[in-house]
Amino acid sequence: MKPIKKEITFWARQCSVTQQGMMSGYVWGDGTHYCIDDDSVALPQFREDRDFILDCIPSDLSDIEYYDGYYDGDHDEYIQAIERSAESKETDEDLRILSYLFGLHYYTEWLDDEDVQYVEIDGVMYEDGDSEFALAIAEKMVTQN
Repeated sequence: MKPIKKEITFWARQCSVTQQGMMSGYVWGDGTHYCIDDDSVALPQFREDRDFILDCIPSDLSDIEYYDGYYDGDHDEYIQAIERSAESKETDEDLRILSYLFGLHYYTEWLDDEDVQYVEIDGVMYEDGDSEFALAIAEKMVTQN
């Protein structure tokens, strides 16, 4: 009897919004919220965090230079986003820019096998620790050798 061929894809993380696997995307805070790199999905996440993001704006705007996400070449962009937010006219992109500036999220790519925490088998996601995950990893090891 011929074994049934399964479609297996390994993923580093699972999007908190779409539940899709991801090898790159946005990470919020301490890594408890992930979002795929798709503006139609990610930008609404920044909008949801609007109040939290805007609360980070310092009263002295020269203080933005001390944030880890600050890049001198984007200074005018930061100031314009802050000015628009003061008038409640900020865009979702403004919120993404400010969120990054204030260190509330970052963008990353996972490239190493050690980063894999999920496996998708025939469209179903399994997390590291599930027996299906362990079987898929074992099968991958066998086929690589």
